[in-house]
Amino acid sequence: MSFNNLTIQSEVKSFAIQNYQHAFKTFKKFGIDFCCGGSKPLEVACSQRGLDPDEVYEQLNQPPVYKALPSEKKLGIFELTRVSRKHRS
Repeated sequence: MSFNNLTIQSEVKSFAIQNYQHAFKTFKKFGIDFCCGGSKPLEVACSQRGLDPDEVYEQLNQPPVYKALPSEKKLGIFELTRVSRKHRS
């Protein structure tokens, strides 16, 4: 995900609007409030937390990392059927 059309002067909420999941993870990592404090520019939100806005912006522009389940935890059709039946009863 790239937020190249946004800058450190853009409002924090703008990042969340473009890609909520990725922005949420990044803001959570840095402790940035994007809900009630979402109308602040990223630069201001970072400076209030003692963060380098360029570093946070760089992290926002990194591709999201999704972790795959280990192969031994992948469920086959038999396991899915068994789990499904258990939760119906």
